[in-house]
Amino acid sequence: MTGATPLPGKENENIKWSDEQDMAAWEEEQTRIDREWYSLDDGLDDDVNNPFKNISEEYTKKREAHLLQRKKTRMSAQQRQINKDNELWERNRMLTSGVVMSVDVDEDFEEENESRVHLLVHNIVPPFLDGRIVFTKQPEPVIPVRDPSSDIWQSLLGERDLP
Repeated sequence: MTGATPLPGKENENIKWSDEQDMAAWEEEQTRIDREWYSLDDGLDDDVNNPFKNISEEYTKKREAHLLQRKKTRMSAQQRQINKDNELWERNRMLTSGVVMSVDVDEDFEEENESRVHLLVHNIVPPFLDGRIVFTKQPEPVIPVRDPSSDIWQSLLGERDLP
């Protein structure tokens, strides 16, 4: 034997069988191995080829609960508002276009209470804006004109007409 892959139909030429029963058992085993190899793509339903068959039910349930908990992602109040606005806009577009006649109303009001956010707002005005502290000694505003004797400035003040 050379160790090379035999040509199709010539696998049994070099093997010396003692009887027909051994040859039939060998061919049956080859057929079973081929079917097992090609049925690996079908899935892992059987207990022979399933690598997950030794995992306990407790571990599986705990892992599924953990994945469900991770799936419930937290969203910021801003993102929730953006999603709500987008949903309202989409509903408006569907109703306006006539695609739907009415949109189902969600009657589950308990979800609204779960996602409430309480904000404490402090209306703080800096002292230079509320007029308590004056940082300048000049009471009149600064004039942003470089040449107060120019024609445009004089016409804005109403002292002279433009030529």
